[in-house]
Amino acid sequence: MKKKFFDLQLFTDGGEGGTGGGTGTGTAGNGNGSQNNAGGAAYSYEQAEQIAEARADRATKAALADYFKKQGMSEDEVTAALADFKAKRAAQHPGVAAVEKERDAALAQVEEMKNTGYLRDKGVKPDDIDYVLFKVGKNVDDKADFKKAADAFLKENPRFTGQGYRVVSTGKPDGGAGTGQTVNDSINASIRSAFGR
Repeated sequence: MKKKFFDLQLFTDGGEGGTGGGTGTGTAGNGNGSQNNAGGAAYSYEQAEQIAEARADRATKAALADYFKKQGMSEDEVTAALADFKAKRAAQHPGVAAVEKERDAALAQVEEMKNTGYLRDKGVKPDDIDYVLFKVGKNVDDKADFKKAADAFLKENPRFTGQGYRVVSTGKPDGGAGTGQTVNDSINASIRSAFGR
């Protein structure tokens, strides 16, 4: 992340964009992410931002406390009202971490839907999709994306696409030579004879 630096000396010397009342003060980097002014004080954008936020927060609290007091609230009521205001404002403005977490969950859900569609297109049965997603997911890395990992897994395990098992008929009857009977015919004949039919 690129850091931004301000010439804070500009604000202390007065003036808006022009030179201040002192000698020409420039900034020079010191190599550690902060800047030095002519007086030797070091500062960074992050430090300046923290100071500005703290000052704005104090100003907001002071303005609200003044408003609440004018409404006739006691000190305890003002304190409670400030805490309530702070909690409501935080609820309306979720933190960056919460937004990023929500975004990552949505992206993961979209990715899973894409992967599920890919497996369906490959012929994976609906009952097996969750298992295949899990197994393929373990093989995804920098060298193999989901599609490559899925292709490799399904090549090694064709049964998940319905191609692993085939019923092959030899056409040879099992009822004896020249009888033309199959195993089912033999069983049916045995049952009939047992019941006298």
